[in-house]
Amino acid sequence: MSEWVEVIGEGSLLVIDEAGMAGTLDLATVVEFAAERGASVRLVGNDRQLAAVGAGGLLRDIDRTHGAVTLAEVRRFTHPDGSPNRAEAAVPLAIRRDETTGLGYYLDLGRVHLGDATTTADAAFTAWTFDRAAGLDSLLIASTNTCVRELNLRAQSVRLSAAAVPASARVTLADGTSVSEGDVIITRRNGRHLATSATDFVANGDRWGVTSVRPDGALDVWHLRAHRRVTLPPGYVAEHVQLGYACTVHDAQGQTVDTSHTVLIGAESWQLLYVALTRGRRANYLYLDVSIAGEDAAVYVEAQRPPTAVELFVRIVERDEAAVSSTTARCEERDPRPLLAKACAGYLDAL
Repeated sequence: MSEWVEVIGEGSLLVIDEAGMAGTLDLATVVEFAAERGASVRLVGNDRQLAAVGAGGLLRDIDRTHGAVTLAEVRRFTHPDGSPNRAEAAVPLAIRRDETTGLGYYLDLGRVHLGDATTTADAAFTAWTFDRAAGLDSLLIASTNTCVRELNLRAQSVRLSAAAVPASARVTLADGTSVSEGDVIITRRNGRHLATSATDFVANGDRWGVTSVRPDGALDVWHLRAHRRVTLPPGYVAEHVQLGYACTVHDAQGQTVDTSHTVLIGAESWQLLYVALTRGRRANYLYLDVSIAGEDAAVYVEAQRPPTAVELFVRIVERDEAAVSSTTARCEERDPRPLLAKACAGYLDAL
């Protein structure tokens, strides 16, 4: 914070991007710091995406109480020739409104695949391999860390099978995996001391290609989207780097690729679905696990009649896990409409 003192002054404008991913207490600290120096603050973010790990929901409160300027036109999605794909853009907007309309778009195009935990991961990996072979920047996404790790190791093993890499040319990471020249990695912590330009630095969630491994464990990397180069020091590599062929939905937030292939287990929220369906410019594919695990699986109705893709879609869209601030929680507790409904139910039950 002290390094901002020389930058922020009276009349300054501080723009906080991806403010929805910042915790309420962190935002309060930044706003108070800027206001004391006569600066103005502008919060930019998507209140419908995944929120911060800590207390959140501030952007939604500001929008409901004071209003906000909203961008309604999506420009990310394109056809292979580069022209805008308005049909692809319309479906995520419907999901933002908690609507199931438009899900048939993915079903009609054959972008939804059902199976168990093994077959869905296999199908996603195979499709991802074809996209990579076609020269597309493609990303594997999963909702569980276990699946992400398995997909990362599988992608790495395919790459290593084409050219053997000696153990001395590899660097071991915190999760037990290793990295060598040619791998794709993802950085998991902001490194403001690792500048890539006059204004940019190594950020959490950035994806990089490894160009060389140094004897001390440092990595020479280049940014897959910005194409800037930097050297990651050994300490940072050992603690804050992971393989980046696959990532969780939370890590994928903020990524932009040509295509995405997401493996889901059916218990996700619409926020997770919304993020997963907005990563790829050209196409986004879903692989849904409809299996029931465990010794008592046969007693479940789903085991006798597995849900269809439409039913799974509807369940996910109806599952809301948005962060709710304490202010919103108090307002909902005092809302007379649900209070009256409970009172009427209790009265009728007493009668």
